[in-house]
Amino acid sequence: MKLINLTSHVITLAGLPSIPAAEKPLRLKEARSIKFATIEVAGQKLRLIIDTKKYDRIDLPEPVENTGYVVSYPVAEVAWAAGRIDFFTPSQLLRESGEVIGCERLQGSPSWQFALQELD
Repeated sequence: MKLINLTSHVITLAGLPSIPAAEKPLRLKEARSIKFATIEVAGQKLRLIIDTKKYDRIDLPEPVENTGYVVSYPVAEVAWAAGRIDFFTPSQLLRESGEVIGCERLQGSPSWQFALQELD
């Protein structure tokens, strides 16, 4: 399977050659909403700021046979919700002095295991 990196970072999988960063990363458009609420705790009224994010739909690349796309986790969730099993996100990050230097594996769609069973 060919992997195409659609993130803004070089993807380094343990034991494999690095996948260069995308020139035009696939990103979600984020819309934020801030609301206020007052709650009472132990007789004291507290004002909370509730910050919510909503992501707009994005245009996903068309599926290409034997090709997978490496994306950020939020993008992967959108792709998986659309039924796409060809999107992956870095998993089991490797760190050196607190900085991410790679990952051990890629995480696929929860439906991926069913697709693999169909290939048997």
